[in-house]
Amino acid sequence: MSTVPVRIKIEMSEPVVSYVGRVRDHAMAATNAEHVGLSEISRLSD
Repeated sequence: MSTVPVRIKIEMSEPVVSYVGRVRDHAMAATNAEHVGLSEISRLSD
């Protein structure tokens, strides 16, 4: 397990359930490439 910092804009008028849903959606989208390691990313970027 690794920790990845994220930045998510908070809209003060947004309901909490909507905010939590956006955070979940963002996290789920990030898991699409979680199997790719740093060495593979480095190799692909060359």
